[in-house]
Order: sequence, then structure tokens, then C-alpha cells
Amino acid sequence: MRRVRDPMPGSAAAFDLQGVTREFGGLRAVDGIDLQIREGEQIAFVGPSGSGKTTLLRLLNATQRADGGTVAVFGANAAEATPRELRALRSDIAFIPQDLGLVPGLRVHQNVGLGRVGKRTFLQNLRGLLAPRKEDLQTIHGILDRVGIEEKLYHHVSTLSGGQQQRVAVARALFQRPRALIADEPVSSVDPARAESIVALLTTLATEGALTLCASLHHLDLARRYFPRLIGMRAGKIVFDAAPDAIPEDTFKGLYDLDDREMVET
Repeated sequence: MRRVRDPMPGSAAAFDLQGVTREFGGLRAVDGIDLQIREGEQIAFVGPSGSGKTTLLRLLNATQRADGGTVAVFGANAAEATPRELRALRSDIAFIPQDLGLVPGLRVHQNVGLGRVGKRTFLQNLRGLLAPRKEDLQTIHGILDRVGIEEKLYHHVSTLSGGQQQRVAVARALFQRPRALIADEPVSSVDPARAESIVALLTTLATEGALTLCASLHHLDLARRYFPRLIGMRAGKIVFDAAPDAIPEDTFKGLYDLDDREMVET
């Protein structure tokens, strides 16, 4: 199988993992992973529940620390970073969690404005919630227009459909002005049609903004259609790392053929 070694020659590494492990209560969720992701790449992580995808994404965005090995984010060793340096690193990475991380009681523009929490002081964040600047509202409206829900600017998030909430989470990530976008199962709670529209939107926005995009997906067909590089995970290890057309069909099928010992959510 052809392995992706240097997909974007000349570009810097956004993430560089060497011998990385992460354990939870004796369970090795990530097991000795070596991985390099170049700036501007778009990668889908696929594999069954419990394969370690979520843990790996949290290592990439520096919200978890490795138990072994090294994780470099934009050239900086995450384990050696001070709290201030970690905050700066994380502000360059927009993260969309599985539950989206939205605040239902706030309006759409307030949720989107939270994208810059890591880049602003406490008082600036408070003002952004209570009395946002006109320029910020204009920027947020423009982003909402880009993701197709500009008319929802002042709506409470709790009144939106699941697909619309997904787009609010994407808008919040864009308002952050990140260098990388990480999405953990971003379409797990929507129907197939809306799932495809969200994946298409993410890849289009990443291309337009020259963003590094890493997404974990259960929808294997979407991963194969929209991402030029797929990384298959199982039991905390990388099973394959290649372009979709270079991966045999039986390799995809084997990825999801689990035994009882592997039925653990990580």
C-alpha cells in the first residue's frame, strides 16, 4: 500500500508526532504513533469507536498531553510549553467537539463570538457577549452568510435544528481565525444529506482559507469522497495512511472487524 510520506513538499509541519502514547486507567488509547501532518493538508481519521481517534485529535490540539513520545504543534513541543504558550498554541487551532460545545441559552452571534476567547482578555470577552462591537457583528454576519445561516444571527441556539447548530460551530471556528481546524465526528448527529453538506462545507472552507483540516468520521463514504488522505485507526494504532484510491477494499472492511477486547470507547 502506498503510504503518504510528504504530501505537500516545502510546507511546514502543522503537527509532528513521534512515538506518542496516551493511556487511561491501563488502557492504551494511542499506542506508539508516528505521524506528520503538513500545513494545509486535509485528513480524515476513520475507524471504529474506541480506536483512539478522539484521543489523537485532543493530542493534536494540545488539550491532552502524551504519556510518552513527543507532540510538536507548529514546531513547538507541547509538553514543554508554558501555560501561556499552550494558550497561544490552542488559539491557533479551532476545535469542533462531538457535542459541538455550543451554549444553548446564548444567541448565535454570541456563540460565534466565543471563538476568540483564547485571543482576548476577560473584559474583552465579557463585552463581546454583552455588547459586541459593530465590526465583530459584521464579521460574524459575513461568516454566517458563508455557512448559509446569516438570517440566524440573533436567534438562540436552542431554537436551531441540528444541522444549523453544526454550522454555528463551524462559524465559531472560522471566527477564531485559526491555522488549523480539528473536527471530532462533526456530522454524527445529522442525517446523511446534511452530513454531506457539512463535510463539503468544511473541506471547501479549509481550501479557501489554506487551513489544515483534521476530521474524524464514521461516514467512510464521505471520508473517501472528500479527503485526499485517510488515516485508519484501530486499537490505538495507525493501520493505514494513504490516498483513498490506494487503499484496498478489504482493508477498509477489516478495519471495522473488531473482537470483544476492542469494544471500548476512547
